[in-house]
Amino acid sequence: MICSNDVRPAPLPTSGRQPPRRVLLLIDDLECGGAQQLVAAFGAELTRRGYDCLACALHPRTELRPRLEAAGIRVVCLNLPRPSILRPWRFASYVLACLTTICRLIRCEGIEIVHAHLSDAEFLGILAGRLCRVGRVLVTVHTQTPLPPRRPGDVRQGLRVRLTRFLFNRADAVVAVSRETATLLHDLFDLRLEKVQVIRNGIDTRAAAVPSGPPLPRPEGRPVLCAVGRLVAQKNQAVLFPVMARLLEDGYAPRLLVAGEGELRRALEQARDAAGLKDRVVFLGRRDDVAAVLAGCDIFLLPSLFEGTSLALLEAMAAGKPIVASDVPGNRDILRHGQTALLCPPTDAAAIAEAVRRLSDNPGLAAALGEAARHEVRKNYSIEGMTDAYIALWNAVGRR
Repeated sequence: MICSNDVRPAPLPTSGRQPPRRVLLLIDDLECGGAQQLVAAFGAELTRRGYDCLACALHPRTELRPRLEAAGIRVVCLNLPRPSILRPWRFASYVLACLTTICRLIRCEGIEIVHAHLSDAEFLGILAGRLCRVGRVLVTVHTQTPLPPRRPGDVRQGLRVRLTRFLFNRADAVVAVSRETATLLHDLFDLRLEKVQVIRNGIDTRAAAVPSGPPLPRPEGRPVLCAVGRLVAQKNQAVLFPVMARLLEDGYAPRLLVAGEGELRRALEQARDAAGLKDRVVFLGRRDDVAAVLAGCDIFLLPSLFEGTSLALLEAMAAGKPIVASDVPGNRDILRHGQTALLCPPTDAAAIAEAVRRLSDNPGLAAALGEAARHEVRKNYSIEGMTDAYIALWNAVGRR
């Protein structure tokens, strides 16, 4: 509930050894993207540890709200559509409405930590946190494209860089989910080295390994491949159609399950049909239980053009699936070629098909890679370990 500025709960003590306990997780929206899934899992783990978590979503997309509330996280959805900055009066009204409400939440709820995720939430979270003198204000950058795609020379891009530099340098910490993202933030926005921290994403490794419901019916044919991710250009699912064609030419009977939604779904379905693969490639849409999808497949594919720390990849590792992934920095941070996965150039359909053939023809290798990946994710990418790292960072910046 949002209360007026003059009504506040008694603040929790933060002196002595008492750590801060009231956290605002601020995010652009609660659609089923990777950052949103991470915030849901992170908030659930914090709540389990006794933190008082409030999640606030700025925009109308709120599919994950029931999941957060089921985990004991209080949720406020502002449902404010974001107008274009080219409509300055509407945009200014949007910013003012968001900022006013966030500040009211901070004051009413006695918020001690503001932790923002995604673009608008990052900017507004830093501003609100500083206006309200919150002791710890942090952002997590989930993407390796922190600037929107615009034409060279677009004046908005220069303004965006300057504003990001100004605000990020006023946060207590800027967290990157991969080393490549950290380097990009430092170089692009001239952030001080001590300002940028790397904390890789984590998942509930136990839940990811066990479907909450029955697995999908296994389609006929071999191998059964699956890809999980938003249907957007970054995820590069279109390369999988020539991969399927090559496997068919080599005498295999492959099936491909594609889980996820996005702006490219119709175009991808048309490309599938044009390639004559309608009976072999199934688009599953948005799936709440990725573990059930993974349970019905032989090999997990991640052909992304770039990645930070892919939650779908971590889930496939937790499920012990053999993995063929793109050889890009975010994936190389997690996987070791020939030890926990097979890595291929993201646009090389022939190399991806060859990796799939190798795993299909060598069950021993597939099992060994899957087991090594499972061990790696449990050791280094658990939600518990990630939460420990964030809490340590909160405490460290609070002592500055």
